[in-house]
Formats: sequence, C-alpha cells, structure tokens
Amino acid sequence: MDQKKRMNLMNRKTATKLLLLNWSRFQNITVRLEGSTLFTGVNGSGKSTILDAMTYLLTGNTQFNKAAKDRDRTVVAYVRGDTKSNGKDRYLRKDGVVSYIAMEFWSPVEDMYLVVGVCIESASESDVSSS
Repeated sequence: MDQKKRMNLMNRKTATKLLLLNWSRFQNITVRLEGSTLFTGVNGSGKSTILDAMTYLLTGNTQFNKAAKDRDRTVVAYVRGDTKSNGKDRYLRKDGVVSYIAMEFWSPVEDMYLVVGVCIESASESDVSSS
C-alpha cells in the first residue's frame, strides 16, 4: 500500500458512541458503536429514529425517513417526542425542551477522542407549527 493510501486510512475517524437526550422516545440513551454496528428490531422500536439523529447531526439534513413518506418526522417533533396521537398528550415533553445529539469518534492520527454534537431548543409546544 502506498504512503498516500496509508495516510488516508490513518486519517479516518471511527464512530465509537452516540448519545441521544430528549430525541423522540429516547430520554437518555448511549449507543456503543463498535466495528460494523447493526440496528435491528420490530417496527417502531427506534431504528430509523437513531439513523435520523445521526444524519441530522452529521449533515443537517431534515428529510427524515423519506422511504416511509412520514411527514410527521420533523426536528421539533423529534425533540418534543411526538406520539402521533391526538389531543393534549400528543407530545411526551411539555414546556421548554432541550435536546442533544452527540457522537464520539476515535482519531488515530491525533490519538484522541473527538466529540461532535448539536443542541436543539424548543421553547413551547407552539414551536411545532413552525417546523
């Protein structure tokens, strides 16, 4: 392997953890990412929710789960914990809500961990209409 390819491989950062606080139905969860991580589970268990959080954090893309054509998936709906029911109990989180998504990466070149994160605030349930 030539020097340039070796340096490119060395420069790669490896995702090691994902933290979700107040994201959809996840109150506080840390997911360890080791090697090739496979998300499995029944429908509605949170697989797409985890991938949507990672996509939003890393790219800012808010076109969540396009294949499902689920138009209720918005950043504010994720932060508030949209249950998709009607009435006063539609959202798990009331009043002001702060949500965090963070990922930890290992960098072999720097020989250290790096953390990338985003903080999302929703002042009130009325924020939902502007999402």
